[in-house]
Amino acid sequence: MDVKTNTGLVVSVEAVKKPDSANKVQELAAMEEALKKATEEAHKQRVALTGETEITPTTQLTQAATSVESRALQQLQQKQESQQKALLDQLANEEKQRQMEIHQNEELEAKIASAEKDRQNEELLSKTRAIELK
Repeated sequence: MDVKTNTGLVVSVEAVKKPDSANKVQELAAMEEALKKATEEAHKQRVALTGETEITPTTQLTQAATSVESRALQQLQQKQESQQKALLDQLANEEKQRQMEIHQNEELEAKIASAEKDRQNEELLSKTRAIELK
């Protein structure tokens, strides 16, 4: 149906007179152009009748590209988050190991201090015995 006149579907296709010297390739190109214009006109009329938002092939491609980019971005974000989590886990493990090493070093220092005290006590006992033996 014609949107303007409400009388029926009207799609006009421009007829282009074939030049006498036109070859088959030029004829086909002219036919393609005419069909393209007719398709666009039919699409515009359909959109006007249905009240849809006009979605052109370019818009569809843009939406598809945006969707692909969006999915790629989500995948990259997920990958980044998993890598960040792995790094945080690694840092936590390294910190735990460092704390264990600090604890072991403190224990060793305490044992060394205790052994040094025992040695000093032994030395004093030895001196005391030596004095008693004289």
